[in-house]
This record gives sequence, C-alpha cells and structure tokens, in this order.
Amino acid sequence: MIEVLFAAIGVALGFGGKYAYDRQQTTNGQRTIDKELAQAKQQAGDIVLKAKDEALRIENERRRAMQKTENRLLEREASLDRKLDELDRRSEKLRKSETEVDELKNEIREIRGRQQAKLEKIAGLTKQDAASKLMHMTERDIRQDLTGLVDKLQREAMDDAEEKAQMILVTAMERMSSEVTAERTVTAIKLPDDDMKGRIIGKEGRNIQALQRATGVDILVDDTPGMIVLSSFDPVRRQVARLSLEMLMKDGRIHPGRIEEVVAKANKQIDKEVVRAGED
Repeated sequence: MIEVLFAAIGVALGFGGKYAYDRQQTTNGQRTIDKELAQAKQQAGDIVLKAKDEALRIENERRRAMQKTENRLLEREASLDRKLDELDRRSEKLRKSETEVDELKNEIREIRGRQQAKLEKIAGLTKQDAASKLMHMTERDIRQDLTGLVDKLQREAMDDAEEKAQMILVTAMERMSSEVTAERTVTAIKLPDDDMKGRIIGKEGRNIQALQRATGVDILVDDTPGMIVLSSFDPVRRQVARLSLEMLMKDGRIHPGRIEEVVAKANKQIDKEVVRAGED
C-alpha cells in the first residue's frame, strides 16, 4: 500500500514539474516575441524617419534648383532690359549727332559767306578769286573739324549698328523658329533614333560638352525617346545650336573637332539670314 502511495506521489510530482517547465518555456517564448516585436517597431520607426529625412532633402534640393533657375532667368531678363535701354540711348545720341552735323554745315556755310564778302570788300577780288582764297584759308581747319566729327559719328554709328543687328537677329530668329516653347526658353529637337542620342552625347559626354561650350546652350537629355531639348534664354544661341545639330546629324560625323567646324558654319548661315531679315 505504501509503495502504491509513493508511486502516486511520484507521478503527481512528475506531472507538476512538467507543467511548471512548460509554463516557464511559454513565458520565455512570449518575452522573446515581445522583444522581437519591440525591435521590429524600432526598426520600422527608423526607416520611416530616414524616408522622411530623404524626402525632405530631395524637396529642398528641388526648390533650390528651381530658385537658382528663376534667379538666372531674372538676371538675363534684366540684362536684356539694360541692353534695350542702352540701344535707345545710343539711338537718341545718334539723332542728336546728326542734328549737330547739320548745324555745323550751316555754320560753315555762314562762315564762308562772311569771309568771302570780307575778302571781296578788302581786296576788290572777284567772287571766283575770293572763293579760291577762302578755300585755301579754311580748308585745313574745316577738314580737321569734320574729320574729328566724322570719326566720332562713325564710332557711334558702328556701336549703334551692332546693337540694331543684335535686335534684328533676335526678332528674326524668334520669327523663324517654329519649335520654341511658350516661355521661349527651350527648343525640342527630334532625333531619328536613340542611337543618334548616344552619338550626340559621345564617349564620357565629350560631344555634348563640346556642343554646349561652342553654342552656349544647355542641352537636356532625358528618357524621352527620339528627342533632346535645347535650353537657353537667348533665342539666337538656341537657333545656332538647332542648326548645328541638324547639320551634324545629316553629316553623320560627330566629334569635338567636327562640332566646332559645324557651329562656325551655323553662325555664318544665321548671319546671312539676319541680313535677309533686315532687308525684308
């Protein structure tokens, strides 16, 4: 009987120990799960925070780039306004100079008349003799005065002509270019295929860099198939760059040396078009 009792007690203790062990294991497992959940939440929070910081950085960079572009456009617009004001000032100055020349001519005629009358009165010379002496007396002084004035007017006229030519060029190019955008700052160029886009870019970007240096135009290349964009506030430079690219694509030889030659030819052709536009 006692043996049976001890056996029962042993069985009871065995079950009790197993139950306690299982309960301890369950508690440890729950703690592990709670710890891993806490770590996962912490990692998720770090990822979200980093994503927010990265998004904020990208947005700030975009805003700075837009502000920089806007400032550059405003500076160029102000520069153009100053050039237009200077052109108006020089035109007005030229008109005043023309008036001064007319007044000087009238004054010279009056001086000649007075000197001629004086010579005829004093020396009793004929009109023809008096005129001859008068010419010898005043020719040197008059020539010096007129030479100085003519040189001055020529310099001013050349400066004025250069400004007018630039304005004619701007007007003509704006009229001839059919692919200028509403803001008139970009021109889209269609390419025959994406292989041509790669040739225009060149090895390590050498060709596109040479084009930008030679024309002064920013050349934008993105994922848009069959197209690149020319960006410049100056429509004349965009027109030269457009014509240069068309000539290069037609010729097929695209490298820095050839690019310089083609841009020079494009500039000459644009000059001829400006002359024709000015005559029209």
